[in-house]
Amino acid sequence: METQKTVAEWETSVFGRFGVRGSNARHAARTNCEMGELLEALTSDDNNPKAAEEIAYVIIMLYGLAERLGVDALEEVDKKMSINRSRGWELDGTGHGQHV
Repeated sequence: METQKTVAEWETSVFGRFGVRGSNARHAARTNCEMGELLEALTSDDNNPKAAEEIAYVIIMLYGLAERLGVDALEEVDKKMSINRSRGWELDGTGHGQHV
């Protein structure tokens, strides 16, 4: 079973071959490119089977960024979910909404 650390080690070993690694902002921007590929897949087909692979790659990129920042992504998710569960939410009628 992969962990944040093993995923980040793989990412460093593969992408490190291309030279000095960029900034955390550059890493986040690259992650956003992968998110764009996920959106593209779902725009063409809301149930596109390729979406699962794109979700996985976004998570891989985020694990790498979390490791660079020295944080445990799943611990941060736990913290954020605690905040989310305590908030009030305003729904927009489309199945989405935002906190109030």
